[in-house]
Amino acid sequence: MSQVNTGKSVIELNFDHREVDWLPREPLLQKLESEGIVKEVLPLHDENKRKKLLRSWALNWWDFTTQPLDAIYLYYGVKIAIYFAFLGKYTRWLLFPATLGLTMQLVDFGSIQLLVLPIFFICLISWAVLFFQFWKRKNSALLARWHINHSAGTESDYKFFQVEQSSLTSPAELMMKRGTDSMKEKAFFQREEWLRWLMRFRNDAIIILSIICLQLPFELAYAHLYEVIGSDFLKFCLTAVYLLAIQYFTRMGGKISVKLVKCENNENVEYRARSLVYKVFGLYFMQTYIGIFYHALLHRNLMTLRQVLIQRLIIYEVLENLMENSIPYLTYSFKKFRAVWNSKSVNEGHLQGRHGAFLG
Repeated sequence: MSQVNTGKSVIELNFDHREVDWLPREPLLQKLESEGIVKEVLPLHDENKRKKLLRSWALNWWDFTTQPLDAIYLYYGVKIAIYFAFLGKYTRWLLFPATLGLTMQLVDFGSIQLLVLPIFFICLISWAVLFFQFWKRKNSALLARWHINHSAGTESDYKFFQVEQSSLTSPAELMMKRGTDSMKEKAFFQREEWLRWLMRFRNDAIIILSIICLQLPFELAYAHLYEVIGSDFLKFCLTAVYLLAIQYFTRMGGKISVKLVKCENNENVEYRARSLVYKVFGLYFMQTYIGIFYHALLHRNLMTLRQVLIQRLIIYEVLENLMENSIPYLTYSFKKFRAVWNSKSVNEGHLQGRHGAFLG
């Protein structure tokens, strides 16, 4: 696709009853993109490498833990390789909480049951902290092995004050000038640091106030209506509407958080990611647990709490499958059917035109 018109004259290209002038020394791909003929360019698969990955990775049912990360990186790139490296490590580490939870469910501890639950929670928290630390080590090791520079250096372009020694007439003036510039530079850094802190504080306040003023009343209204409504069918419908609204709130909150983080002027990528995680975590936490806390702490009705959890789990899984699998598949099938139908209509029109010309 790097073909260029090497001739000295304009070449006329015909496409879909259109004539396009291909100028001399003009790249063909650039011309097709400017005319709207080519929408997007995607690299084709290398069938040999793809089949090798299928055998050693996707269809390798006998090995559940190891993955050919180097081959994935060379074929798909860094993001896909890091994503599957995280999934593999997370899946292996899930064996510990799964075994611990199964033991808690099957074994009757008798009189020490009240002591076992706090120990279980402490173990889960310790497991999460250890997993995060070990994953950071794994991530750094992979990036170093693939020779990828992922430093957390500052990205802000600070203005450093330079001293022109040629304009100074004595060492005393030079030292005095350096001291003055050092004080100016220090004041500049302090001012930038305070501005960044104030912007982060403002954005955090916006998120907290939005949760208190918008999210919290919505969550409490849902929890209260669930307690008041007596029909199980209406409760099921209320939970479905609630989860649909939560999907919208989640997307809107994520977009707002990203825009707020971009305005913070953080020092580096690590601070920016940390700020985004805090904001999104606060929104997701409120969306997920405030209704459960309302039932558990205020009404203290374990049967209602159990029913809420079961309904939310079932409806959430159904909605996720619809949003991620069914709707994209139906959309793709409809577009494919429409493209085939339009192609058949165009071919039939050409055949009828040729038949009429032949009869004429």
